[in-house]
Amino acid sequence: MSELHQTALNAKHRAHGAKLVGFGGWEMPLQYEGIVKEHLRVREHAGLFDLQHMGRLRFTGPDRAAALDRFLTNDVPATKVGQARYAVITGEDGGAIDDCIYYVLPEAILLVVNASNREAVLEWIEPRLEGDVTLSDETTRWAMIAVQGPKALQIVDPLLDFDLSKLRYYRCRGGMLRGEPCFVARTGYTGEVGYELVFDAREAETMWDAILAAGAEHDLAPVGLGARDTLRLEAGMALYGHELDRETSPLEAGVD
Repeated sequence: MSELHQTALNAKHRAHGAKLVGFGGWEMPLQYEGIVKEHLRVREHAGLFDLQHMGRLRFTGPDRAAALDRFLTNDVPATKVGQARYAVITGEDGGAIDDCIYYVLPEAILLVVNASNREAVLEWIEPRLEGDVTLSDETTRWAMIAVQGPKALQIVDPLLDFDLSKLRYYRCRGGMLRGEPCFVARTGYTGEVGYELVFDAREAETMWDAILAAGAEHDLAPVGLGARDTLRLEAGMALYGHELDRETSPLEAGVD
């Protein structure tokens, strides 16, 4: 059995008393205080999630939108800068290789895929890319965390250099998080108002502590994969390997 990858926040999870498990090739927190308590915290206040295990693939070059459009069920060239979209990556038979969210930035398209399918996605897309486009796997280079829940805006907004309240659902933009470059998206996997933040993995522990401190008055606390699953299920969001898989098309899964 291969050794599990660790996120840049592994030491923080241990310090918070997390129960760690293997997930998609990574050692990840399943729970801290208990799944039910963490679930309710996100619904009533806010929760902090480590998402570095999610694959982050960056596409650059003038043909990036057209090249990626061959693999996704959404219309990539029609997606404007600053927008995010959900899509399914399909094989030649229409079966789902993975589901994903892609973010259109001024200089690139960021494709976020499931941890367990990152290698399969790379093996499917990379040799079939056409045109002037470059694909780079930046999963370990960047940390990715999420603040989800009704108090998310009050927690994250003071840490940024722009007015977060103006960022609409499924929109994204660059900015500065406590003086460090970051990418911010109003997306999530809980059904709540929330934000996903991507920044240099070397800043992960500092940012984690700063966000927890900013959220202390709003009852913010870390949340593990267990509650993330119950939250997405309650919100009616698909999970690859359950509602969607290689033998199931997006139409059959109802996520077209």
